[in-house]
Amino acid sequence: MEEGPSSEGLKRILERIAKDTQLEVERIREEAKKRTEAIIEERKEQAKRDAKDDVERILRGAEEEAERIRRQVLSDARMKASRMISQEKLRLIDKVLEATVKELHELKKSEERYLSLLTHMIRKGAKALGSGELEVLLCNEDRELASKLNLNAISKELGMEKGTRLFLGKDGIEASGGVVIRRMDGRGLVDYTFESLIRFHEMALRLRIAKALFRTA
Repeated sequence: MEEGPSSEGLKRILERIAKDTQLEVERIREEAKKRTEAIIEERKEQAKRDAKDDVERILRGAEEEAERIRRQVLSDARMKASRMISQEKLRLIDKVLEATVKELHELKKSEERYLSLLTHMIRKGAKALGSGELEVLLCNEDRELASKLNLNAISKELGMEKGTRLFLGKDGIEASGGVVIRRMDGRGLVDYTFESLIRFHEMALRLRIAKALFRTA
């Protein structure tokens, strides 16, 4: 009959088991520590990558916003410059038109030149209206020039062609210069007053002035 392990042997066995168990526990603990550290390190790296992505995304957004603002500023600047140029062009055109009106008024200071202009207007208007009796209406301030216009001579000159007769109208017209010619039968008139001429030709004048002033614009 075999004898069981002695108490001393049993003690050694228990100590060995306890030692092996302790070693296994330490191995497991060390492995768990390494795995935990690896996980923590991976999480840190992932956090860095995420943070880098966030920073890059923020930087891209900032760059895009800066580019949008730059384009908007350039667009606003171009629009503002275009408005300023347009305003300056209009100012210059208006200035030239004002000078034209002033030149017409200055023309009246020379009686000889002004009478020549009125005569030309009367001839042109009479030819446009055709034959018949025509009434010549002068500005109120020009009526004293009527006797110097020699309407009879103009009538004879035109009458040889169309049987035209010119008469001085009793009423004056409200205008700064020029003349109105109308048919006595009321069938037509031509208005060659300064105001009418400027108004009628203003668009054409503006285009001509703009082309002359801004050929390279």
